[in-house]
Amino acid sequence: MKKFIFLIFVLGFSTYSISQSVDGDLPQTSDEKKSWPVDPLEYHKLMNEYRVGLGLRPLEYLIPIEKVAKYHSQGMAYKKRPFGHIGWQFRCQWLNKSLNAKNCGEIVAFGQKTPAAVLKAWIDSPEHRDSLENPDWTHTGLGIARNSYGRIYWTQMFVKLESVETDTHP
Repeated sequence: MKKFIFLIFVLGFSTYSISQSVDGDLPQTSDEKKSWPVDPLEYHKLMNEYRVGLGLRPLEYLIPIEKVAKYHSQGMAYKKRPFGHIGWQFRCQWLNKSLNAKNCGEIVAFGQKTPAAVLKAWIDSPEHRDSLENPDWTHTGLGIARNSYGRIYWTQMFVKLESVETDTHP
């Protein structure tokens, strides 16, 4: 019986260790600790500078969009759902209904430690760059979450609104 319990413990620990190392999460360094918390408005400023540089209109930042995006980032960071766009349709449905949005989009990333790094990663990816440069978007929000190993998960959501009657960041 003791051997059986020991074997379960060893197998359970091995599975946990393997899943952690496969995911690439490692304890954070002191430099990574200094970069947290990340200010979503720092990213918003950089993203709008990028868009304006291309002749596109800047996007307004909405707290309700940030909350939906943050919920998704937290789910990925805390392993409640895998990295990716699972549930994207529901998040967009909620934003479309609650904000009377006409269209909705989402991009995700993980591992980048700064707003500049995640923006560069998204610009370097043709699919993500298309979302960033979509001239139809009018509003955005950025959700950021960090797991216990210091890995940062990013979700940016975009919507097209005709008019807005809700809180925005100052």
